[in-house]
Amino acid sequence: MKHALTFAILIVAFAILKAVVIALVIGLALALIYSFARQPRETLLFLGVLTVTGLAGAQPAAFIAAVAVICVTALIFGHRRRSTGDNQSQAHPARPLIELEPRSKA
Repeated sequence: MKHALTFAILIVAFAILKAVVIALVIGLALALIYSFARQPRETLLFLGVLTVTGLAGAQPAAFIAAVAVICVTALIFGHRRRSTGDNQSQAHPARPLIELEPRSKA
């Protein structure tokens, strides 16, 4: 009888733990959707970094290939942006990815 009671308590504890984990996953998904609505560029960058770092542990060869593709793409598009839009980039500089000073409310 003692084992049956212990087993029932464990089942209830695991059911509560499962409910808490599901609530956390739903909360994180909603936070990701909210973040994407507010700052899509930063959210996509976060997801990209998360994916690439996940590849580093799971598939090192795929990680090296992904970093190489990212570097080549950055070189190609970075050069194209600088060469075709020097006048435009000086008139309207791109918003930095990380802002060190808070924006004014005005």
